[in-house]
Parts: sequence; C-alpha cells; structure tokens
Amino acid sequence: MRMAKGIDRTGPSCRQGHESEAPYSNLRPVHRRPSRRPVPPGTIPRGPYVRLPRRPKSERNRFLSLNQVANLTNALAFADSQDRSLSVQITVAWEFLPKFAPATWSAQQTKLMKTMSEWLRHCGIKPTYVWVREVSDSLWHHTHIQLHIPKRQTRRIARELVTFLGHSFGFLPGGLKEELGIYGMWNQAMRAGGLRYWLKGIDHRDFRYRSLNETVNVAAAIGIEHRGTQGIVPIKRAGTSQNLGRAMRRATGWTERRSLEDLRVILRPPETLKKTKPKTMGLLLGHRGRKPLYWTKADPKGPPHRRVYPDVAKVQTGANRLGET
Repeated sequence: MRMAKGIDRTGPSCRQGHESEAPYSNLRPVHRRPSRRPVPPGTIPRGPYVRLPRRPKSERNRFLSLNQVANLTNALAFADSQDRSLSVQITVAWEFLPKFAPATWSAQQTKLMKTMSEWLRHCGIKPTYVWVREVSDSLWHHTHIQLHIPKRQTRRIARELVTFLGHSFGFLPGGLKEELGIYGMWNQAMRAGGLRYWLKGIDHRDFRYRSLNETVNVAAAIGIEHRGTQGIVPIKRAGTSQNLGRAMRRATGWTERRSLEDLRVILRPPETLKKTKPKTMGLLLGHRGRKPLYWTKADPKGPPHRRVYPDVAKVQTGANRLGET
C-alpha cells in the first residue's frame, strides 16, 4: 500500500501498530518552510538589501530611464569605433514651425528625419545619428540631434543641411540651429560633453546601493549634472539611427557597457583624450565662398545639384538664412 507523502512513519504511535514494517523505519520528519515575515511597504522584499528602501520608480514620460541613457552612450562609443563620430549637433525647436501641435510631434519628427537622411545619402554620407526629445521653459517642444558628418567641410555641410530643412518645412528664423563649437567636436571629450548635456533629463532621484550603509546617485556616478526639471514627453523620448541600434551593435560583436563605471568612462573620458587637437583649421572651418547644395523634390532621383532657390541671395547674406520673405 502506498503511503501518503509528508507523513511521519517513525513516531511512537506508528511503531506500535506496525512493529514489523522495517522499510518505513528510516523515514525522517518533514521540515516545513517557516512562513516569511512580511516586509514593510516601500522596501526591498528579498536579496542582500532586504528591508532597505526601494529606489523611486521613474516616470517614463518625464525622465530618461537608465536603459535609454545606456543605449545612447553605447551608440556614441560605437559610432567612434566605426569611424563615424557624431561631431555635429542640431537643435530643432518645433514651436517655430507654423501650425505645429504636440499631437503631431512624432509624425513631424519622423518626416524630418527621413528628409534629412535622404539629403545626407545624396551627399554621399551614411545617416548616423542619435536624438533626444525635450520640453523646457525656453524652447518648449524641441529635439536634439547629434549626427555624423565627415571632417572635410563639416561646417559648410551642416549649414547647408540646416538651410535645406528650413526651406523644406517652413521653419521660422531660429527654429533650426547647428552647433559644432568654435574649434569643432573632433575628440571624444567634446562629443561626450554634448551628449552629457542632452542626458540631463535622467531622473536625478535614482540611486544604487553600494553597501548596506551607502548609496550612490546614478546621475552623479556617470557624470551628468542636474540642470532643472523636464517637461512631460508622452511619446518616445530618445532613440538612434538603425546603424547605431542595439541589433547592429550586437551583430558586430560590440560589448555593451552597462555598469555605472563603464558609462562614466564614456561620458567622462580620461584626461589623456582631451589633448587631441585637429591638424589644420581648414578641416574645422571648411571652404567658404561656394554656393550651397540643394536637393529638391522636383528631381528626387538625381544627385544633389548646385541649385539655388530664388531668394538664395538673401540666404547667403545671413539676413534671412531660413528663407523667410
């Protein structure tokens, strides 16, 4: 007869009626797991830091998550390893776009990214960029883009790109702005500094336990300064081009940097990398005096021609760079 599991057959009461049943004499008592003591609300339920306060849960529509910060940081380092350094920054202030509405932010940005990528491809440049959406008191709804443009004539190409996008979408003056710094962004420290400023939207309340009695602030640990609170962004807050995404990095064997120490090395490079200087000023400033290149929808299949708009004289003087009448 099969005996039920979990029943002690070695006790005195069992041996009295079954003195001859030797097979059950080696059974041991069943030890039941003691009931877990409940933990207070707002504390860690298990692990080495049990009963310590939980980390605050970040609001995804108000702050950048650590996962997004790590994605952009790895994309920046991966672009450097592929000789496609992100050396140009463009700020798009959507409030300078007529008839802009927050509900159309995602569609408008997708259209702008597509147009920018087509223009870069016709110029022989592979679109490589990262972007961050923000809402602030100064620019309200705006997008930061950090993209790759080759070193030769970088400043001229960046200005032509901004002028072309301004004409194509009808931005008012001040809606688009390119930034390269006075001497360009030709070393890792300069490029990391620009990305560090955009990552200011991380939750500065977030922390990690270093020991039972010590915590470390995540933003301070990876080198991001606190520059005020951010507005609500109900859509995706940050992203990269496809050739800098996680799938591409995984396919090329890139080792993801996830720890706070590794992220800080990328965002706060060692002092030795800050001494790198460009060889010539010609690479920084580019060649001036040439007419800008424009690609229009009238000839979408051909390469970019040296074609100017009717009001190109106003654009070249600098008085009306974005094509206002």
